[in-house]
Amino acid sequence: MWKEYERKLYEFLSDAYPDCEITFDDFIFGIFSNVERQIDFAIRGNLAGKRILGIVDCKYYKKNIDVKIIESFIGMMQDINANFGFMITNQGYSQAAKKIELKILI
Repeated sequence: MWKEYERKLYEFLSDAYPDCEITFDDFIFGIFSNVERQIDFAIRGNLAGKRILGIVDCKYYKKNIDVKIIESFIGMMQDINANFGFMITNQGYSQAAKKIELKILI
């Protein structure tokens, strides 16, 4: 079920952003961890003449995403030097997770 969820999200993003290079189930080397990190989708493109990297992490859970999962995602973004990231869930986010996300976006 979760694989189908990821595949549908990948197809949606690929259709919505045809000018971006979106790779399903990518691996990117971590600059701090020194290991290959598995990324659900990597989004690559150009913005103002610069090459950018975004990542998408899909969560298919029975409960809301909590603050620990958001912190882990932020750490992965830093490790692979991503310019932006999205965490998509089928459920929702805890209040603490929402506060962290909002602070990152501001």
